[in-house]
Order: sequence, then C-alpha cells, then structure tokens
Amino acid sequence: MADTGRIGDEPLKRTAEAIAGMAAEAKRNGARLVCIDPRRSETAEKCHEHVQLLPGTDAALALALMHELIANDWLDHDYLARHTVGWPALRERALGALRG
Repeated sequence: MADTGRIGDEPLKRTAEAIAGMAAEAKRNGARLVCIDPRRSETAEKCHEHVQLLPGTDAALALALMHELIANDWLDHDYLARHTVGWPALRERALGALRG
C-alpha cells in the first residue's frame, strides 16, 4: 500500500487489487461482503449483497452508518481523540440527523 503515492505505475489499480485480495480472504474466512456502489461492478458480483445507491443518496447512507456506529459505540475513541478534528460536532450532526 505504500506505493499509492507513486505516479505512473497505476497505484490505484494496485490498491484495488490489494483490497480485492483482502475481501476474498475475508469471504473465505466467513465474512459476509456487501458492496455499496451505484454500478453493478465486478466487485459487486463477488459480494453476498449489492446495495445499488440512487444518485444523491450517498450522504443519507453515510449519516445512517455514522449513526449506527455511534449509537452502538462501535468506535475507536482513542483514534478519534488523537487523529480527528471536529468529531464532537460530527457526532451530534449524525445523531441529530436521524432524530428529525
């Protein structure tokens, strides 16, 4: 993954291949894979489920995922404290967005 900053050597393709390899290994180990992509891609074909977003709905999905992570406390609090800016405001936005 360290090569992602290189120019002219298809770093994004290599990154995608590495991610595909990790996903395949996770699937072999029993993980359920869900692809969230508006396109029916090769990746989507290899997953158990494909959530095909409509244009303009990605922000709603992101807020819903954040809400679930926060509400269930599935967070790395140490990482958030050390490596993020604006986390408390984002937390409140994500929780408030689904309260109405």
